Amino acid sequence: MSDTSTWTEKVERSALRMRRKAFEYTVKTQGGYLSQVCSSAELLMTLYLKVLQLEESEAPPSPRPFPGLPSERRARTQLGSAYHGPKSPHLDRFIISPASYSLAVICALSQANRLDGRVSDYYAQDGSSLDLWPAPYTPGFETHTGRPGHGIAYAAGVALGRKLRGENGRVWALIDSSELKSGEAWEALHLLKAKSLNNLVLIINDPRFEEKPAPWVEGWLKTCEPWEVEQVDGHKPMELYASAQVYSHEGPLIIHARTHPCQGMVYLSLAGLPLDFVRFKNSRERMNFESAVRAELYKPKRGKS
Repeated sequence: MSDTSTWTEKVERSALRMRRKAFEYTVKTQGGYLSQVCSSAELLMTLYLKVLQLEESEAPPSPRPFPGLPSERRARTQLGSAYHGPKSPHLDRFIISPASYSLAVICALSQANRLDGRVSDYYAQDGSSLDLWPAPYTPGFETHTGRPGHGIAYAAGVALGRKLRGENGRVWALIDSSELKSGEAWEALHLLKAKSLNNLVLIINDPRFEEKPAPWVEGWLKTCEPWEVEQVDGHKPMELYASAQVYSHEGPLIIHARTHPCQGMVYLSLAGLPLDFVRFKNSRERMNFESAVRAELYKPKRGKS
C-alpha cells in the first residue's frame, strides 16, 4: 500500500466518522448543523491530517466549562486557537470563518486527536465552552464569527501582520461560499489586492446541487484575477492536497472547492429538511430520517470502518 493511499484512506475514514458523530448528535437533539459537516468533512480532515503545519494542541483534550466573560476578577478564558498549537513564526494559522461550521470543527478536532471525542456530547449544552455559535474560546476558533465574511477580514489582518513581521508561516482561512455576498467579504478582498498577501490561502467551500456556482461566487472569483485560483472537488483528498501545494506570487492562493451539501447522506437530499439547520417537524419525520441515514452511514464496506 502506497503512502498516498494510506493517508487518503485515513482522511476518508475520519470524514465518515465525522458524519456519523454529527448524525448521532442531530438525531439526539432533534436538530443540528448537519449539512455543513457533510460538505466539509474531507476538506477539514485533509487540512488537519496532511496540509496544515501545526504543532500539538496546547489546550486540554476536555475543554473546561465556560467560566463567564473575562473581567478584572476573572482570568482570561482558554482561547480556542490553542487547539491548533502554538502561534510560532514558522507555523501556520488556521482561521475558520462560518459560525455554522461549529459542529464540523468539533468533530474534525476529535478525529485529529486534538479534542477528546466524548466531549461532543456536551456540544451546545448550557455551561459548555463548545458553543453552537462559536466564540474565541470555542475549540478551533480564533474570533467571533457571527457576521458573514468576518473571518476573511480577520485572516487578512493576521496575514498582513505576519508579513510585516517577516514570519514564514502561512495563514489558512476556511470560508463558506454564502459569505461572499457580504460587504465585509468584498472589503477584505480589496485589502488583499492592495497588500498582495501571498502568505494567505483562502479555501472556499461551495456546497451546491447546481453545476454552476452562484453569481456572487463567480463575481468574487473573477475579481480575484490574476491570482492563482484552484478549482477542486472538495470530497477528493488528493485534489485538495495538490491544490494546497500551489504557490501564488501575486497574492493569496484561492482554492474553490465544490462540495455536495448532503455528501454521504443521500436521504438528506430527499427528505425536504432545511439544510441551513436540519430540524424535524415531528417524531415520525425524525424516525424516518434516522432509519434511512443510519443504514447509509453504517453499511459495511470492505476496508472501511
